[in-house]
Amino acid sequence: WLISIAVVIWGCAPPMLKPSAYEKVVAVQTNLSAAVLLQSQAKASSKWSDPNILEFNLDDQRIFTAAFTKEIERLGLFKTAYFNQTSAADVQITVAFIRTSWNSRYQIYTLDVVMEIKGDNRPFSQRYSIVSSGHDSWNEMMSTNAAEGKAKAGKYLMSALVADVEKWLSAK
Repeated sequence: WLISIAVVIWGCAPPMLKPSAYEKVVAVQTNLSAAVLLQSQAKASSKWSDPNILEFNLDDQRIFTAAFTKEIERLGLFKTAYFNQTSAADVQITVAFIRTSWNSRYQIYTLDVVMEIKGDNRPFSQRYSIVSSGHDSWNEMMSTNAAEGKAKAGKYLMSALVADVEKWLSAK
């Protein structure tokens, strides 16, 4: 019976975000360094009594922003990228989670995020409203669980942020 209890408890654990990789090829590579900072101002909104259980919570935001930092380095957009370190980097990127929401009925995550880039006297700021269901069909929406919805939101946000960093770098 201990195994049964362990399985039930493990099955009820909130899904952690699984970081996604950027799926496209970038055309810009630099020798610059970047410091990526997370700002969490997000006020979770859901119908649960404890919205942090399945929300795109602070832990998920950290996981996402750390993965974003690794991606911009892996892709060569920056030679080095540091997560939540105020190093003497050439470029500072702030990812601010303003609001997150979760629709428990369809496992749809909505992320309201602002990315700011400072460096080379060319400030950049963009606001993103990411909806995890994207262009899902009704059947896809109905068969998506919380972990999959959270992963979709992270994937769409990663795609949007990396594309804008690439545009900003290519406008030099």
